[in-house]
Amino acid sequence: MTDAQRQTQGGSAPDGQGWSLLCAVDDVPRQGGHYLVHDGRALAVFRDDTDVVRVIDDCCPHAGGSLSGGVVVDGCIHCPWHDWPFDLTTGRCPDNPEIKVMTYPTHVADGQVWLAVGD
Repeated sequence: MTDAQRQTQGGSAPDGQGWSLLCAVDDVPRQGGHYLVHDGRALAVFRDDTDVVRVIDDCCPHAGGSLSGGVVVDGCIHCPWHDWPFDLTTGRCPDNPEIKVMTYPTHVADGQVWLAVGD
């Protein structure tokens, strides 16, 4: 999935079915994370200094740290427990690309973050 598919921007809620409202953009600190549970899944929502929003699984695959509490550096979230980095676009760990977290397509419109939901 391309970066453009991963996050789309528009003036209103996405058309059609398959999108679920997650949170307000203002709930997500710039260069920081916001924890939430959606449909039984722990998610971490991030926003960069240009308001690009990314959504990934919150649990670090190394030892279970909450990624939403980590620090964003150069497009990667660093787990607060052991500093493992994960690219916010691909979910891959730059140090070992075989290790990754799930990333989710998003849409930002009217100050709201929407998540693409599977079939």
